[in-house]
Amino acid sequence: MPIGVSVNCEPPQSAALLEFLRTPASYPRTRSVQFIDTHLSWVFLTETRVYKLKKPVHRSFVDFSTLAARYRNGTEEVRLNQ
Repeated sequence: MPIGVSVNCEPPQSAALLEFLRTPASYPRTRSVQFIDTHLSWVFLTETRVYKLKKPVHRSFVDFSTLAARYRNGTEEVRLNQ
C-alpha cells in the first residue's frame, strides 16, 4: 500500500456503538461524557475515567484492521503507560 493511503475497516455497527458510548447512562455514576475522535482511536472522558477504543483502521504506519491487532496494541499501550 502506498505511503499515505489509508483503508477504513470500520464495521457498520460502529455508529450504534459510538452513540451508545456517548451517552452518560452507559457508564456507572456518570453525568457527562466528552467524546474525542482521533485518527486512530475514539476516546470517552467521564468525570472519573477515560475509555479508549482503537478504531478498526489500516493506515500506512499501523494496521488495526483486526480485533487481535487492536487488543495487542491496547495491551502494550497500557503496559507502557503504567
